[in-house]
Amino acid sequence: MFKYLTFGVALCLVGYFVIWGGAPAVQTLTTTTPSTLLADPARYEGKRVTATGTVINSMAVLSVGAYGLRDPDGDAVVNVITKGTVPQQGIHTIVTGVFRRMFVLGALHYDVIVVD
Repeated sequence: MFKYLTFGVALCLVGYFVIWGGAPAVQTLTTTTPSTLLADPARYEGKRVTATGTVINSMAVLSVGAYGLRDPDGDAVVNVITKGTVPQQGIHTIVTGVFRRMFVLGALHYDVIVVD
């Protein structure tokens, strides 16, 4: 089920990149963690963020890559969508992009950092 959801979201994001050409950068913040972003997502919505964490569940579909960015101190995960290469699973990385809350359905939410 999770694989199908991830694949569906990745396809939607491909359409997003094709139709709207990505998200405009609004503001640059200092380096943060996924847990900080998820603690107050409304504060970061649509803003340019730089986050650090460990890469999990990396995959690529066509020219779009996706991976999870796990918080170094906990279990918080923010998904990253990129047109570039996808880093190897398990490495520690820093990523800069626009934070988006793609959808919320009750307690289920899908938060992403879209890398330009």
